[in-house]
Amino acid sequence: MAEVCTGMRYWELSESYYEKVIALDPQNAQAHFGLATTAVHRRDWQGAKEEALTAIGLHYHFAPAHYIAGLALWHCGEIDDAFTSLQNAVRINPLYPAAHRTLASFQFKEYNDWEAAARHRRLAREVRRRITLYEANGEVPDSDPTGSGQAISPITDEIDFENEDATADFAALDRSDTIIIATGLPRAGTSMLMQMLRAGGIPVLVDDHRPADPSNERGYLEFAGAKKLRAESDWLCQAKGHAVKIVAQLLPHLPQSYRYRVIMIHRPLPEIIASQKKMLQRLDKQGATITDKALMHTFQRQVAQVRIMLALLRKRGILDVLDLQYADAVRAPNEVSVRIAEFLGVPFDSGAAAAAVAPDLQHECS
Repeated sequence: MAEVCTGMRYWELSESYYEKVIALDPQNAQAHFGLATTAVHRRDWQGAKEEALTAIGLHYHFAPAHYIAGLALWHCGEIDDAFTSLQNAVRINPLYPAAHRTLASFQFKEYNDWEAAARHRRLAREVRRRITLYEANGEVPDSDPTGSGQAISPITDEIDFENEDATADFAALDRSDTIIIATGLPRAGTSMLMQMLRAGGIPVLVDDHRPADPSNERGYLEFAGAKKLRAESDWLCQAKGHAVKIVAQLLPHLPQSYRYRVIMIHRPLPEIIASQKKMLQRLDKQGATITDKALMHTFQRQVAQVRIMLALLRKRGILDVLDLQYADAVRAPNEVSVRIAEFLGVPFDSGAAAAAVAPDLQHECS
């Protein structure tokens, strides 16, 4: 309700709902960030600063909170801290046009640094150009045409990241210290991927919050904490040495204090949308009132942004990525299982993993 009211610009009502959330859950970073945004619209810069910094304390890798904190600190006259927060915003998310625009204005007005200001204006324009292209046709400019996931977006090369040369050698996976992530859009085949990993001998982090049902007869293999990654990441310590399923849209919120192997499964968007509709019909629920075309554009943009962020984290030595096609896993599970084994570089029973694929359930896999 708080976020709906924020979207409708009912600031006072939005604030009251965020306060109710915090009364129930004081550690909710998203709610504190929500209060920061309502404070900005009241021009309460001190309140915005305090709430944004609280959100950052609860979830450091939260680029919008750093941006709001930087904006509020600037208005409060805390120039150096404002600069640090704005820089953090674009370090965490280089695809953040508002942060680049604000940094351009900041560099010009506070530090008289024309070169840096021009650079961030250029970056803001480039990010906006890419977003416009995503919205128009779903294309990712400068991405890897082979689909290997190993391209580095040129935009990240223009940001002064610390330790840029820290690309890790993933030749040998230390399973005890690495988190294996099965990811993709909802209904893309992530449950099937988790079933393959488990059958191949990889321990999986799951709980019983979402049992098997007619839409997924072999089980979802989910962990409830993964859905809260945007606001809470402490649970990830339990995932070390395990595989865990995390929806693709949440990957930019991964803390950079861990090492990851990410296996991302892709499925044609019309199939994903059709599968979602079947599941909703079976549950006797209605989907969102958004057209299939608009939903596909949204998914395309989200996946494009996630892939660029993964490329950035790969460059910084935090993770490596394997892209798989859902159709390949169903058509040739043995070949795909061998690719997974080679990617993980640890003992993995590819035959057992391949046997876990059930082509007769392909219309329902999630």
